[in-house]
Amino acid sequence: MVKMLLACLAGVSLIVLARANIISGCTSSSCSILSPNISDKTDKEIEDIAREITVRITAAGSVQSLIGSGTMIRDGSGEGYTYRVITNSHVLRSAKGPYSIHTPDGKVYIGRVSLLHSRFKDDDIAILSFDAKGTVYKGGKINRESLQLDERVFVGGFIAESGRRYKFIFTAGKISLLLKKPLLGGYQIGYTNEVRKGMSGAPVLNTRGEVVGINGLQSEPLWQTQELYQDGEKPDSATEKLIVSSSMAVPMRDQWGR
Repeated sequence: MVKMLLACLAGVSLIVLARANIISGCTSSSCSILSPNISDKTDKEIEDIAREITVRITAAGSVQSLIGSGTMIRDGSGEGYTYRVITNSHVLRSAKGPYSIHTPDGKVYIGRVSLLHSRFKDDDIAILSFDAKGTVYKGGKINRESLQLDERVFVGGFIAESGRRYKFIFTAGKISLLLKKPLLGGYQIGYTNEVRKGMSGAPVLNTRGEVVGINGLQSEPLWQTQELYQDGEKPDSATEKLIVSSSMAVPMRDQWGR
């Protein structure tokens, strides 16, 4: 009896030891439940990143304190002083230029509208560039890896208030929808984050503080919308309900940060 008890205890020990070895060397995505990803940042750290890389965009012909937000990406030049600001094309269409870029340190630069590669002509995306003239900004780090449903994401952008005032808003949520093919405007990522007018062009960030998309559409819009894929096909009713109830972003493309 004693021998049987000792054998059982030894078996349990071996199972526990083997399971510990599997977890410690695990490469599966399910392991993140058991051992947190050490590269994940706190919500406060991600908010700080969002504040560092999100700019406010204004236009000379607009009476508002902003026409939209933008995501600042370093252009990769030797000196590191040239930057791109990724925003939505509907932001720039809302007012005539010239467009001004207001950086987190309170400086204002004139944004030059960059021509986009023809591959991205169907995306609701525009790019402004500016020379920081020696001032170094952090710039967002782009991540084009696959997202997962229910993955946590964050959005930080500006909204207009009365009297030409503005306010920075930071929201947390999770991925609610990942479309296999893009809607009109290139939208493919849906999430539960509450976004408001003015936050178009703001970065969508993952738990590592990396830019995974550009926010452009708020959930439950007040105006009637007709959701169509870029190929002209209409989503099924269940998918369409998810689209309407989600905030939406255009995923990052290869050449936007180059």
